[in-house]
Amino acid sequence: MIEFAKMPHNLTSISLIGRLRDPEDVDAWNRFSEIYAALIEGWLRRRGVPTDIAEDVRQEVFSKVFQEIGQFDHNGHVGAFRKWLRTMMQHRLRTIQRKMWRSRKEECLAWSDVVNQLEDDQSQLSRLWNAEHDAHLIDRLMTMVASEFTEVSLQAFRRVVLNNEDVQSVANDLQMSANAVRIAQTRVLASLRRIGEGLII
Repeated sequence: MIEFAKMPHNLTSISLIGRLRDPEDVDAWNRFSEIYAALIEGWLRRRGVPTDIAEDVRQEVFSKVFQEIGQFDHNGHVGAFRKWLRTMMQHRLRTIQRKMWRSRKEECLAWSDVVNQLEDDQSQLSRLWNAEHDAHLIDRLMTMVASEFTEVSLQAFRRVVLNNEDVQSVANDLQMSANAVRIAQTRVLASLRRIGEGLII
């Protein structure tokens, strides 16, 4: 996992989460949608939540983020933003479940464990949300910053940081110096942090 927390904390104003505080920043909201629309809806559907409900939850989460991002107070703990999203998902699922219990009871029972586990920070499903959220986010951020770097720099970063391979081995394979690999690692990480600060840390 990328250790965003080790990067300096002076980029909030140009990070995606910082830009979302401006409701008129269309590019920031498009990027947020690009990252999170598929994640939220797809994650719920893989847990057995029906498509129409997963879509409803995704729309509600986006609406809440738009309304409340200005009041979101990051507490400095790793995962504060993803926990905020998870809480919104859980609340919407619970509301839907109560409304449709009589008409679609058997269907509700099929995914009631999802609602219950999302309430518990330490549940297996909540831990799975954390892991899949971070992996998805890093993948999307890598796509967003790819145009800033050569393919060999991106390969070096992926292998050293994401795959935890030895710097010298990667350097030899890619015909780079070890120092060039470290520079690529630092620069790509800085770009990821520029956009993603606050989303993971």
